[in-house]
Parts: sequence; C-alpha cells; structure tokens
Amino acid sequence: MKCRFMIFIGLIFCPWQMTLKIKVSDYGFEDDLEITGEANEVIEKFRSHMEEKHGIDYSKEAVIQMFTNRGHSLESMKQ
Repeated sequence: MKCRFMIFIGLIFCPWQMTLKIKVSDYGFEDDLEITGEANEVIEKFRSHMEEKHGIDYSKEAVIQMFTNRGHSLESMKQ
C-alpha cells in the first residue's frame, strides 16, 4: 500500500512509508538536483552528491541536522 502526501516544505508523510523530497538549492547551492525517497536513501544520495559535485564530505548526522533545520521532522528521518 502506497501513500504520499506532499507538503510545501518538502516533506511527504505517510504513517507506513516515510518519504522525503529535498532540493539541493534549498541548502545554499546553485544546483537543480531534487532527491525523493525514503529518509536513509535521500540522506545517502545527498551526501554522495555533495561529495562528488561540491567537494564537501558531510556526515550523516550533519545532513540530518541540515534537513531538520529546513523543517523536516526528526521522526520522519528515523527508520
């Protein structure tokens, strides 16, 4: 069963499937990349992209803090 509800701040919430949607440009970079998926997948894709394209190696915890500061709930990122 799939459930996806979009909220303006980029969080898609469903009690049985936590999904995030982020735009790299929302984090201060001139970059059109959007990443959508389950929380751990989005975090890892964001980290990989930032290291490969922008030369920044963020820890998982740093990325979670960045997402939380932009309005994503910490609960939506727990698996």
